[in-house]
Amino acid sequence: MTAPPITIEPFAPDSPDFPAAVAVYRSYTPGDTNWATEYFGKYARLKAYLGFVAKRDGHVAGMGFGSQVGPGNWWYDAIAKGLGPRVEILRDVWALNEFGVFPEDQRYGVGSALMQHIIDAAPCPKLILSVRAEND
Repeated sequence: MTAPPITIEPFAPDSPDFPAAVAVYRSYTPGDTNWATEYFGKYARLKAYLGFVAKRDGHVAGMGFGSQVGPGNWWYDAIAKGLGPRVEILRDVWALNEFGVFPEDQRYGVGSALMQHIIDAAPCPKLILSVRAEND
C-alpha cells in the first residue's frame, strides 16, 4: 500500500488552515492560543514572509514560516550586536522562524517535504534556521 501524498500549501492569517498551523505550533510550544495567533500575525506582516502547511491524508500535519531579516527585526538586532563589523553576513538572509510537525504525523516524510519546499521557495540567497538554545 502506498502512503498518501504530502501536499504543501501556503498559509497566512486569513487562510482557512491558519488555526491548524497555530495548533501545530502549540503542540511543541504550550501556551496561550491568543498569543500564538498574534505572534503568527506579526510575522505575516514582515518583509518576504512565507508560511506553508504540509497536509497528510488531507489534514494539516506540519507548518513552517519565516521572513527576511534586517534592521528592526528582533532576531537581526540581537544577532547583529554580537557580530559587530561582520554584520554584513546577515544581508539577504531569510530566517525560518517556526517549523514543526504534529507528533502523530512524524516519520512519514512530512517534515522533509515541508523543509524542501521552504528551501526551494525562500526568496533570499541565504537561509537560516532560528532555534532556541534549549531546543534539543
